[in-house]
Amino acid sequence: MIKVLTAYTEEIDDVETAVSTLLTQLAPEKHFLKNSVVLVHCYYEFIESGVVEELDRRLGIPAIGTTTAALGIPGHIGDMGLSLSDLLPSRNGDVQQ
Repeated sequence: MIKVLTAYTEEIDDVETAVSTLLTQLAPEKHFLKNSVVLVHCYYEFIESGVVEELDRRLGIPAIGTTTAALGIPGHIGDMGLSLSDLLPSRNGDVQQ
């Protein structure tokens, strides 16, 4: 079984707020494993504003992704956002570290 953790923000202008918001939602210190990889989907301005660069610097794990014209996460659809997803192996619903 695989557990998916997803974080989302629409904050483009304040790099620190955007990155802190995403990291708070993902709680990497609690959930990331040594072999974790994060999937990034974002509106192109997140790259231009420096959010993606700072996020990559602070994640400490590989991030792969693409720009997109629209995003959909549970409960929200938008055209200007950034989402991160981490796929975690789990057994009986508990994350294995």
